[in-house]
Amino acid sequence: MQQDQDQHFEWDKQYLHPQMVHFPMILFPLSLLFLFLWVGQNHFSIYLKTAYWAFIFGSVVSLPTVVTGILDLQHITTDDERCQQLLQTHIILGILIAVTSIFSSLYYFHNNPITQTSLIPGFVMLCIALSCMTSVQAVIWAVWVYTSHFEKQEPTNLN
Repeated sequence: MQQDQDQHFEWDKQYLHPQMVHFPMILFPLSLLFLFLWVGQNHFSIYLKTAYWAFIFGSVVSLPTVVTGILDLQHITTDDERCQQLLQTHIILGILIAVTSIFSSLYYFHNNPITQTSLIPGFVMLCIALSCMTSVQAVIWAVWVYTSHFEKQEPTNLN
């Protein structure tokens, strides 16, 4: 049992991606939440500004998150075809999220929805799409962790 805990501890220290992903993963849904607050609070500008900057920051940190995921993937070996497919899907979706958010943030950095309110509907749709994509990412990763670490283990008798 102690050996399993030591291996898990080494796994946590060795890989950067799991440590990088938790903070940026929430920024797109947080941006969406502030957009909803902006609509619900009679267009109180601080909510729109917070949504905008959460989106921009989420886009910026998505690049190192994807890079660390690709680097960490090189250290993961598995013979299970299902696990390999989940990891590949996770990486492809991560790249799609990063590319979409980076190009969108460049556009919205140049054409600010705070000052050009006609851009807000597109900004809201983009935040919804990226929030959904990051949620799917989390589910894929959870399924991979379960499949690779817990699915094949024999149940232990606690008595």
